[in-house]
Amino acid sequence: MTAQAPPPLDFVVGLPRSGSTWLGRALDRHSAVAVFGETCFYGRLYVPPREDGLYGEEELERLRCIQRARDWETTTSDLTGGNPPWRPGEYAELVDEVFAGLQPPVRPEEVLTAIATAVAARSSKPRAVEKTPQHVHWLPRMAEAFPSARFVITLRGPYEYTASYKRLGRRLEGRAKKAVDLSWRHPLIAALFWRSYARSINRALAGYPERTLLVRTEDLRDRTGETLAGVQAFLELPEQDLRGAEGANSSFREGESRTLRATDVFWMNLVAGRAMRSSGYRPVPAKPGVVATAVSIALAPLSVAATAVRIPSMVPGSFVSYVQGWRRRWNAGA
Repeated sequence: MTAQAPPPLDFVVGLPRSGSTWLGRALDRHSAVAVFGETCFYGRLYVPPREDGLYGEEELERLRCIQRARDWETTTSDLTGGNPPWRPGEYAELVDEVFAGLQPPVRPEEVLTAIATAVAARSSKPRAVEKTPQHVHWLPRMAEAFPSARFVITLRGPYEYTASYKRLGRRLEGRAKKAVDLSWRHPLIAALFWRSYARSINRALAGYPERTLLVRTEDLRDRTGETLAGVQAFLELPEQDLRGAEGANSSFREGESRTLRATDVFWMNLVAGRAMRSSGYRPVPAKPGVVATAVSIALAPLSVAATAVRIPSMVPGSFVSYVQGWRRRWNAGA
């Protein structure tokens, strides 16, 4: 372990593309909090410990290689939020230094705590917050490992999420890359993702009511000061003006249309209607044309196949193990 005393560690989790980057950069402006991520430590890059629940040398080396390759740009690239800003490669150096000080066997939470301690010390701040949206799927594992941790959970409305999800492909350079990427931007995939996250979020809120705070994207956008004050109160931080990172990592350029097609709304209503209602959103009617509906249904299997091809490059293990994990979360929320 590192020489510094471990700082309190809290988490920002929730739906991707729902304002977690914005919130993380805002919190990083606070004089008492250093925000870091996305480590995916307990998520898709989780390294299972040995049967005794501990990491040995082999597991630690695997984890070190994973963590030093993480891209922290979504947390640290905003120069107005970082204090001080991170230079390229600095996180990899920090990880190497942290792991050099670890003596196996160690528990997984000890490793993440050591990283958080180093991040907080670098920023001369007494506390740390880790931001990885997908961690909401594994929140029970994290809540057990960190019994005093609190979780700020971000959630975006289903239709806004679909518009943002479809916008992702336009960021790529080159027509070929865009064509490949857009092949899996089918509204069915967006609806499946939103439903999965909404269910995990609802389970987290129900299972840990005293340790979770829901932050909706629309509140963060429309009532920024009030919402950020509420987050600080939840984390028991002295209130400071954290505005200044508004719009960070926005999905859309100023004035760009966010209009959805009727088929986009149709798929979201069909797949996630129940989850929408339980999350406080009301489905709106959608009447796509017969031809548009037929084309969208015909393209759905191709998009599922394209997603299946992409997954092995995104997560460790096989596609089958990924689907099994997805089904467990799906059935748990049924």
